[in-house]
Amino acid sequence: MSLYMKVMDGAGVGLPISRPLTVDIVAQQDGKSARVGCGHWDDAALGDIGGVYPVADFDAGLYTPSGGGVFDAEDKTVTAAVEPIPIEDVRAAKLAALAAYRYDREVGGFDFSGAHVTADDRDKTLIIGARTMAKEDSEYAKDWKVAPGQYVTLDATALIALGDALEAHVSACFANEKTHSDAIVAFEDAADIAAYDFTTGWPT
Repeated sequence: MSLYMKVMDGAGVGLPISRPLTVDIVAQQDGKSARVGCGHWDDAALGDIGGVYPVADFDAGLYTPSGGGVFDAEDKTVTAAVEPIPIEDVRAAKLAALAAYRYDREVGGFDFSGAHVTADDRDKTLIIGARTMAKEDSEYAKDWKVAPGQYVTLDATALIALGDALEAHVSACFANEKTHSDAIVAFEDAADIAAYDFTTGWPT
């Protein structure tokens, strides 16, 4: 997302903001300000008329704006003043993103006997319950919904296999999360943490 900053007296002021929909313009005649809509303006007009200019890109995963910035009158951009984010904060954010990604891959499910099985908490409860029943009764069978209007009949052996496949899928997801987590924890440079790709090695 592009960020913008107000420029006053040749310098950026305040913190970067998303592209404004209105700006305050001071009338030359009486010095009074009026708020006008600028959502339809291009960046040139936004800067020339509204005094709001694009902020040069910076890595938001490594730096946080500290307020103000240097205005480049030639490029019509503002280089925001930034401070480095502490490495442990960068690490915590990366680990949180990894956990969210693992969850998405986990509940996204797995393929079983030609059908895709999702694995959210409700799915897990149903699968584990069916597996338990199948372990206790070799004649147990269940019509399993795999898609709207599509069912397959699973006998006890298949239900046990389905439960085993669920366990294998969940275990593989957590094992891969641990592999990536160990790598993230081992890094001693914030840039390495931010650049690390944890989207590899997941079960399909």
